[in-house]
Amino acid sequence: HALWRFVEDKSWGWAIWLGVLVGLLHAIRETVVLVLIAAGLALLVSLWHESTSHLKWLRSKEGVLHLSLVVLCSIIVSVFFYSGFFTNWQGSLDSVLTYFRYETEPGHEKPWYYYLGLILGEQSRVGYLGQFWLFVLGIAGIWKAFLEKDSQPERKTFYRYIAVYTFATTILYSVIAYKTPWLMLNLLIGWILLSGIGWVYLWQRFASVIVRAILVVVLLASLGHSVRQSWLLGFRFSADPRNPFVYSHTSPDLLNIVDRIEILSQLHPDGKSMRIDIAGVEYWPLPWYLRDYAAVGYWQEYPEDSTAPVQIYSFAAGEELPEVDEDTYITELRGLRDGVFLFICIENELWERQFQNE
Repeated sequence: HALWRFVEDKSWGWAIWLGVLVGLLHAIRETVVLVLIAAGLALLVSLWHESTSHLKWLRSKEGVLHLSLVVLCSIIVSVFFYSGFFTNWQGSLDSVLTYFRYETEPGHEKPWYYYLGLILGEQSRVGYLGQFWLFVLGIAGIWKAFLEKDSQPERKTFYRYIAVYTFATTILYSVIAYKTPWLMLNLLIGWILLSGIGWVYLWQRFASVIVRAILVVVLLASLGHSVRQSWLLGFRFSADPRNPFVYSHTSPDLLNIVDRIEILSQLHPDGKSMRIDIAGVEYWPLPWYLRDYAAVGYWQEYPEDSTAPVQIYSFAAGEELPEVDEDTYITELRGLRDGVFLFICIENELWERQFQNE
C-alpha cells in the first residue's frame, strides 16, 4: 500500500514511510526480496497504461530525490536493527552477504500446494480448519479487477495491483521448497483483501434479497468461524501437534522447568550463579529464559565430568539417554516441543531442600 501511495501521490511523507517499511521488512525476513518483486510486478501491471508518465517522473530530479530518500530510510532502519542498535556493524554486512551464500536447513521442504492446502483447510478432530471462502470470494474480486466495467477506474487499477501482488506472492512462495506456516501471511493478506473486494462487488452487483441474504450469512459465518478458529489454534491447541499452523512450537511444559530452576536457585547457596549444564542440539528457548543465570553452560555432547547441581539433556525419540548416578541425582522428564524431550538431573540434596519446610 505504501508503494502504491508513493507512486500515486509522489509525496515526501510516503517516501519516508515506504523506506521505513522496506527497512523493517528486510530486518524481519530475508524473503523481503520476494515481497518486493511481487509488489514491483503488481505496480507495473496495474499502471501499465500510465507507466510512461510515472517513469518520466522517476527520471526527473524530483523523482530521483524521492527514490533516494526511500533508499536512505530503508538502509537506516535495516542497519539500526541488524547492527544491534549500531553496536555490531558486521551484522548489517552479513544481512546482505547472506543472499550470496544462502542455505536452508533440511527438513522444511514442502510440496508446492502446501500454503493453498492450509487456506483450503481440512476436517480435523477439532473441526474444520481453513478458510476456503477466501478463494471463492477472491475469484469475485479478481473478476472485479480485470473483467468488470467500472465507473471508477482509479479503484479498478488499485484492485488490479492487489490481485497481481496476491498472484505473484502465491506463486513465488509456492515454488520455493522451503516452507513454514508464518510465511503464508505474505500471500494470505492479499487473498483477504481480494475476498473483501469480491464480497462488496457481489453485494453491489446483485440487488436480489436472496443473494444479499446469502452474502450476509457468508460474512457472519466466516467471521464467526475465524474467531472460533483463532481461539482454538491460538489458545486451546496452541502447542498441539494437531494444529497445522504451529511449527516446532515450544511446549508449555518448558515453563515448568523454568519455574523449577527458579525455586532451586533460591535454595542453592550460589543463587542465580548456580551451575547449570545444558547439552544437546535443541534447547532453545532455554537460553532466553535462563538469561539472568550467570553460570549456564551449553554443550553439544553431554559433559560426563559435570558436577553441576542441575543438568539438562535434550534428546529426540530413539536416542539413548546418558547414564546418571542415582545416588547423586534425581531425574525427571519434560517436553520441549513435539518429538523433543528434556532429561533433567537434579542433585538429590538440592531436590530435598524443596520439601524441608513442608
